[in-house]
Amino acid sequence: MAKRIKGVGFVASLLIAACVWLLHWTDPDEYRAYPDTFQYTRMALRIEGAPTPDVTALHVTSAESGVKSVDQRPGFERWLVERDNTFGPRYRAVFSPRIGLPLVLAAAYSVFGPKLGSAAGSAAMFVAASGFLYLAARILIGSRSAGLAAVVAFGLLPSGYWAATLLAESALMVGICATLCGVAVLTTSSERARHVVIGGSLTTMGLVFTVLARGVVGTSLAAVLALCALTLGRSVVPRTQRRLLVGICAAVGIGFGVVTVVFHQPGIEENLQLQATDRFTHPDVKSVWSYLANAEVRMLTDFIRSLPAHGYALVLIAAGVVTLLRCLGRRSWPWFSAFGIAVATGMSYPQTSSEFRFLSPLWIMVAAGFAAAVEAAWPAARQAVVEAPRARYAQVSTKPDATAS
Repeated sequence: MAKRIKGVGFVASLLIAACVWLLHWTDPDEYRAYPDTFQYTRMALRIEGAPTPDVTALHVTSAESGVKSVDQRPGFERWLVERDNTFGPRYRAVFSPRIGLPLVLAAAYSVFGPKLGSAAGSAAMFVAASGFLYLAARILIGSRSAGLAAVVAFGLLPSGYWAATLLAESALMVGICATLCGVAVLTTSSERARHVVIGGSLTTMGLVFTVLARGVVGTSLAAVLALCALTLGRSVVPRTQRRLLVGICAAVGIGFGVVTVVFHQPGIEENLQLQATDRFTHPDVKSVWSYLANAEVRMLTDFIRSLPAHGYALVLIAAGVVTLLRCLGRRSWPWFSAFGIAVATGMSYPQTSSEFRFLSPLWIMVAAGFAAAVEAAWPAARQAVVEAPRARYAQVSTKPDATAS
């Protein structure tokens, strides 16, 4: 019976996620396709074996397909083609290692076709990320209500917006949430072989999928998880599980570096040249690291200036941090890895125009903070709303009938 009840909570989380995704996808004020979507959909169509991937990708990216694009101007398709030709093959090569999203879309296109496949692929990733997040919150925070609260907050916060777009962020959310779920199983269960194998396998698959979605974010996730486990989680994670987690993170990070070198894939320096040269339309800079340092200073300055306009976000983030520390203490360490990923990604891509997109994993931590608050308040709320009225009803129903003869 207990397993059945837990299953009901998981199914409910998937249904809630599907409804929230539908709200995002059909919202007339939200954009689902961006210029980068053209690159991902073209890669997906090539994997799927479409006869004319370029033309079909243009149609999928444009508003004519029913997917709202960030640019609704006439001639948007022609502008995408000119943009792609101007930036050249070196620009397209930067996207070649990011096959996480194209793989999912290719599977969706093969079943539903190009027009419905985009929606089906986006929905599948949104629901999968929410399902993994539910399980992680259920294990790390402690109840079904916490898991459902995390799913609702994840969908309604900015994380839900970016998870429903046809960008790498949608695949990243799946990988990050799957990794957190694996870490939860690995570090909080007993040392029985079954739990270690399931947790370790899910953690590895989540990290690998995150690397496939965007290599820099995946390696950042591996590094931040290992650092958090060795510091914040040192006193709460058993030594065997901690060593295994650090080993998995190191293997994924080193493996990505080896594959990048062996197969001559674009690495961090090429991604920095992409930014420094405005997508390779200018000569390469001599030192990408000097560019990165100067860009970090400019981005930090712009970010500080924009703080008054984004005060609500700071309040939510601060509330999430305080709630996690107050309710979970050191047991909250896996959630802070999402904060570390956002910081590392923002530093790797110092672009003020895309800062909210790159900081989207940060909201997973905020969603966990909301779930922890619900978990802390739930016993008192249940007592007031459910138990007290039930007790009063029981007292009334057991009183003898005074009018009975």
